[in-house]
Amino acid sequence: MDLASIRVLWRRPDSMELWGIPYPMRPGRSPRDLWESTWIPDTCKTAAGYLGRFLTVPGPRDGWIWLGCPGWWGHLPEEHQAAIQTYLKPLKAQGLVPGGPGEWVELPFETP
Repeated sequence: MDLASIRVLWRRPDSMELWGIPYPMRPGRSPRDLWESTWIPDTCKTAAGYLGRFLTVPGPRDGWIWLGCPGWWGHLPEEHQAAIQTYLKPLKAQGLVPGGPGEWVELPFETP
C-alpha cells in the first residue's frame, strides 16, 4: 500500500468509502467518472461467441487504494489501519479529507 502515491482523495457517494487515487484528475473529470467507466470483459458474451465485447461495471481502477469507511475497516490488517490513520491525520488538520458524499480533493504534490 503506497500511501505516498496518492494525489486525490475521493469519498464514494453511496457507501462513504474513502479512496486514494494515485494520479490527478483531468480538467472536467471527477473520480466518479472513472469509477463508473471501468471496463471488464463480459465473460458471458465471450462464452456465447461475442469476442471483443466489454461491459462497463462500476469499480476502482488499478492502483486505487481503499482507505476504509466511517466506522468500518473491513479486511484491513491493523498495521494498515494504523498507517492510514497516521497518513490522514495531518491532511484532516488541513481540511484536505473529503467528508461528504461524492466530494473529492486534489492533494498538494508533497503530502505527508
